[in-house]
Amino acid sequence: MQPALNSFVCAVCGNAASQLLFRGCRSRRTPLSNRFDLLRCAGCGIVSLSPRPPSKLLLSIYSGEYHSHAAVPGAQRGGFRVLKALCLFPYRLRFGNAEGTFSPFGEKRLLDIGCGTGDFLAAMAKKGWRCFGCDVSPRALEIARRKLPSAAFHCGRWEEAPFGRGPFEAITLWHTLEHLPDPLEALKSCRGLLAAGGRLVVAVPNLQSFEANLLGARWMEIDIPGHFFFFSHKTLTDLLERAGFRVVRIRPQVHPSTVSDSFDFILDDLLGRRRSRQRRWLYLLLFPLTAVSYAFGNWGCIEVTARKA
Repeated sequence: MQPALNSFVCAVCGNAASQLLFRGCRSRRTPLSNRFDLLRCAGCGIVSLSPRPPSKLLLSIYSGEYHSHAAVPGAQRGGFRVLKALCLFPYRLRFGNAEGTFSPFGEKRLLDIGCGTGDFLAAMAKKGWRCFGCDVSPRALEIARRKLPSAAFHCGRWEEAPFGRGPFEAITLWHTLEHLPDPLEALKSCRGLLAAGGRLVVAVPNLQSFEANLLGARWMEIDIPGHFFFFSHKTLTDLLERAGFRVVRIRPQVHPSTVSDSFDFILDDLLGRRRSRQRRWLYLLLFPLTAVSYAFGNWGCIEVTARKA
């Protein structure tokens, strides 16, 4: 890697030395003409986006038709559910359930930060959890409220949610930590909201995975300008320990759109087109191979469970 040319101060550890990982990456999700660099901190090793996009731009992206707030057409039909179960059987044998759900304990209070359209909270409510959710997208929360009218939702910054100051038995951040401007402070705040013996579950893209190394700047999870930070097993574990957590489990997360979206980007480049939604046929075609790969070494996204140290 080349030394970074940008002025740089790591938002996590304060180190001023970095190396250039990717130069001039462009947005794949918005009509932005801006280019961004990815810089690896020489201190903590976390990769960050440079320059940081303005808050107003990000809010407009998340409040609109943000891609993670839309379901893949046809993905919940009966035939696909059977295919999904068969393809994920090796993963379930090795790592357990693919949905990330778990049984309630204590007072059963669960906070999902970046809850989107509420699919995870709906699944956890069926298990007996008392559910709370935060998101910046009014459209996503409108869908979430219809799915789960008994839950409490907050639209806006999660630190300002009127849920009281806890404690929660569990807090989840499903592909949220990489979007936050200060992940270390966010994790410390989560620790303060957890009850004794509370559980934190974080899922993020893994920049040192096979997918990331194979696809490079076309990897879907180099999602510019929304992702501020990019983690690996080591950097995420180190960050959690600095925030006062003890990691108890790490496993690959089932997230097959990372592969199909990446090949979407390759087709876009070859055909000279830009699409805001993935091609349904490509997602369904690649799903079997992608789903099976999680049981055999593909750690494209990682799911980490931690407890208060």
